[in-house]
Amino acid sequence: PTLRDPVSLPGQLKGLSHQGKVVYTVGQHYDADTFQSDGKDWLDVLAYDGIAARLSDSRHFSDQWPHLVQVDGEGRIIAHQLDVSPENDLKDAPDISNISQWTVSSRGLLEPVGKPWFLPFSSYEMEWSHDDLLLRMGQDVWHFGLAEQGGLNLLGAYTPSGCYGFSLDGSLLGEEGLLWAPGGDYGALALTQHDAEQPVVRFATGVRFDDCESYCEESLYIERTYTTFVASTSVNTLPPYQERSWDATLWSRCESLLDWESFQALPADVSCADCEGTGTEWIEISLAGATHRVTFPQGARLEGAEALQ
Repeated sequence: PTLRDPVSLPGQLKGLSHQGKVVYTVGQHYDADTFQSDGKDWLDVLAYDGIAARLSDSRHFSDQWPHLVQVDGEGRIIAHQLDVSPENDLKDAPDISNISQWTVSSRGLLEPVGKPWFLPFSSYEMEWSHDDLLLRMGQDVWHFGLAEQGGLNLLGAYTPSGCYGFSLDGSLLGEEGLLWAPGGDYGALALTQHDAEQPVVRFATGVRFDDCESYCEESLYIERTYTTFVASTSVNTLPPYQERSWDATLWSRCESLLDWESFQALPADVSCADCEGTGTEWIEISLAGATHRVTFPQGARLEGAEALQ
């Protein structure tokens, strides 16, 4: 081995891959002239040749926390709260907590593997070994499998009985999916895997006006414990996200009204020859691991829709 001079990194070291030729860090970006930052955390991919580390690609995290990243030696990346919105997205909603899988292409660019999983709330702990990912969801643990082409696949969940505290650090997956989790003074907890439901994460609706003098768009987002109102003009968002807390029992009432199978079968765009309006309306529902939006003419009463053959 040859001792090399240390090199500067743009953030906190999170992992190495490709026998140390690719370096992963998380940190903020600063303007070279003003030395100011936009306050966002970035996942940076750097090529390291033993002399210098050069930036290859970056992607910023969302406005949800915490920002967790794990990398394996093959360049597979699991990220919690990395921004997964498409390019040129209108950003008409607050970000949803998510977990996503990524890889680095032969050109050194970050590429998603499969679709992201939207989460009912943020996680603060995850443990990854081989093709198994354990993610803490409140007191439950979600068990994902990592497919080479298909991304994350929810295999099941674990729910400890009582109020025992435990940690995923040092946990082991045994035969038949049994999870051994360190339980501090209680020793180790043996948890049995059960089927995991895909809970509803968000209901949303909005309207976009084609001809607008003041507000060009209004949206309402309903989540488990609060609602968010967003209004925008042609140049900026006014006011910023207004949020109000509400009773969680009302959320359960909304969930009971949802027929997800019927809703996701609706076409993404609904149009009709007799509809005249100056804009569009949309309804979007997000589940853990799935989301669907239906857009239709403003003012139309959507009683039913099906794809034309």
